[in-house]
Amino acid sequence: MLLTAGCSGGEKPTSPTEATEFKEITVGNKLRKELDSFVEKRGIEGVLSLRQNGKTVYERYSGEDENGKRLGSDTNMFIASVSKQFCAAAVMLLSERGKLSLSDTLGKYFPEYKHEITLKHLLSMRSGLRQLETDDGGLAVELGDDAEKNIETVKNYILAQEPAAKPDTKYDYNNLNYLLLALIVEKASGQGYIDFLRENIFDPLGMNQTGSIEEVRAGAKWVKGIKSDSEILRMNPAGIPLGCGDLVSTADDMDKWMTGLRSLKIVNEKSLKEMTADHSPEKDISYGYGLQALYGSGYGHPGRISYYTSLDFIDPENGLRLFVCSGDAVDGIESFPQEFFGKFFGE
Repeated sequence: MLLTAGCSGGEKPTSPTEATEFKEITVGNKLRKELDSFVEKRGIEGVLSLRQNGKTVYERYSGEDENGKRLGSDTNMFIASVSKQFCAAAVMLLSERGKLSLSDTLGKYFPEYKHEITLKHLLSMRSGLRQLETDDGGLAVELGDDAEKNIETVKNYILAQEPAAKPDTKYDYNNLNYLLLALIVEKASGQGYIDFLRENIFDPLGMNQTGSIEEVRAGAKWVKGIKSDSEILRMNPAGIPLGCGDLVSTADDMDKWMTGLRSLKIVNEKSLKEMTADHSPEKDISYGYGLQALYGSGYGHPGRISYYTSLDFIDPENGLRLFVCSGDAVDGIESFPQEFFGKFFGE
């Protein structure tokens, strides 16, 4: 599978309860030039947006979209594994509504599967599922151009395999966990996965330029700057990014998402605490449900899809939201918040 996301350790997040007053951060001309130079040297070519309480603190847009237009805060970008937090939020919403339980096993939704893997195991990357990638870098199944057939093929592969490890014995980052979760969201809600996200997350938050890779492939009207025959779409098997790396969004919409998540407009405080908790304390990574600790008390998620690199980061102590998406591969993107804030905004 071509969807990957780097993950690293970090300090564990604090309670999601956030104060409403923050020390306002300003960026003057001198600091702006220093930030521009740093971001350029770091190899980020695309979109970077730092906001505080909805106000832009610093932004840098470099390059052009596929139509030759300069990138901006409303340019659609592939956000890769940043998508996982949306899937996790959908699961938590359904849990809050009593439509599912995190203690449910896969067997409840796929009766042929007998291993005791729960939704919590999937969310926290502790399921023990086998990877779809083979040792030689290929895939364990053959895929075509039909999204539904591809998803069915991968689902059948998962359900036919013995787990590679006993559930809940170790952390193992695996995209298949979130593909299964997206399918479970569909079963529990009775809606298509993206339809559920749009009705319960995108529309309530006013995220009008956010949707799925498959919608882009079909030529959705809301998409700006990405062609339906984009190279990224050709490089990734149809359907397979579902739940784990399938979303396309903008800097404007991602700020709405991060603000809405943090201010409990989507999930309640108990759910957000679960999403930001450390479910693998034995590892050097603090991974929750589609979110991980990145720097200080902040959290978010890195991602990569083909040559696109992305990251979102929420700093609850200062009310800051950072979104980065580069059209070029950026090594170690998960360390960017520490480098960026530690160097320029540290005490």
